[in-house]
Amino acid sequence: MNEFHELRREAIPYFEKHGIKVVGYWKTEIGPSPSVVSLTAFDDWAQYEKAQSDLVADPEFKKIMGRFQGLSQRTDTVILRPTDYSPMQ
Repeated sequence: MNEFHELRREAIPYFEKHGIKVVGYWKTEIGPSPSVVSLTAFDDWAQYEKAQSDLVADPEFKKIMGRFQGLSQRTDTVILRPTDYSPMQ
């Protein structure tokens, strides 16, 4: 798991370079283990699509992603939208 976390640290500047705001990373303390959850923020759907497209096309980021092979059993992507009563909009 340490190698996974190191690669995540290396990836953060590429997220920022391509307009992906990293809100935070969390790891499981209680529950199915080991799990890591990342939360990123975008202004709108168009920004999300452009940032993701630019990120996966970045040759240096591709090298980092190649090193992730075998370190993660599964990846889930979920798109969240705040409710109208959420303090975070």
